[in-house]
This record gives sequence, structure tokens and C-alpha cells, in this order.
Amino acid sequence: IYDDGENSWEDAMDKCRSLGGYLAVINDSDENEWLFQYMVDQGHDEAFFGLLRDEQDDSWGYIYGDSSSFLDWGTNSKGILEPNNSGGKENHAELDVHMHDGHWNDASFGKKVYTPEGEKYKDRYTYICEWDG
Repeated sequence: IYDDGENSWEDAMDKCRSLGGYLAVINDSDENEWLFQYMVDQGHDEAFFGLLRDEQDDSWGYIYGDSSSFLDWGTNSKGILEPNNSGGKENHAELDVHMHDGHWNDASFGKKVYTPEGEKYKDRYTYICEWDG
């Protein structure tokens, strides 16, 4: 998990590539649960991974062409099922403690957000890289 000041989604992708990896692909509930717990144990409230919304047809897919049938979208604090593309700019998937039990949220990489209690918290720049093998 990295939170080192990458300013854009593309910068995060480049960082993972420079390390010989890629933004994470989550293939099943066990991997999702492990990554979520690892994120929390490392002191992060959210972390992006490699799932991206296609603005042309509103579909979701992994940026490297990887495929996974596993999806785990959550329900936000207002009871709205994610992904909801709030504000029309939520193009990236993230693990988020506010979704409960490791479910996913759609969000904008690098944007300030509010907790369910309405308190502003840090810009979202945390992301997960992974490696084969």
C-alpha cells in the first residue's frame, strides 16, 4: 500500500509499474478480505486498486485488461448502493472502511471527501500495488 504523494491515477499506475507491479486486481472474497485487513492494519481508511469506470459506457473493468467476475460494491451511509458516480466524477474503485466489512466504493482519486459524520478528511491518494509470483 502506497501513500507517497502521487498526484494522479496515472502517477499511481506508473509507480506500480516502476516497482515491477501493477495496481491490484481483486479476484475473490478471500483476497478482498485480506487486502482490506492489511489496509486497516497499515492505518489507512481507504485504498484504490486497479478497477476503473469506463466513462463511455459506464462499465467497470481492470485497467490492464485483467478480468475478474468478483465484485463487492457496498452501500453508503445514505443507503445508496455503490457505485453511484456521485458528482459525475467517481471513476475509480476503492476499499473503504466507511463501506463496512471491506465492501467497495467508487471515488475520485486525489479528491477531498467527507466521512459519514460530515467531517472532511485527507485527500485520497492511497493505492495498492501487487506483483505476480
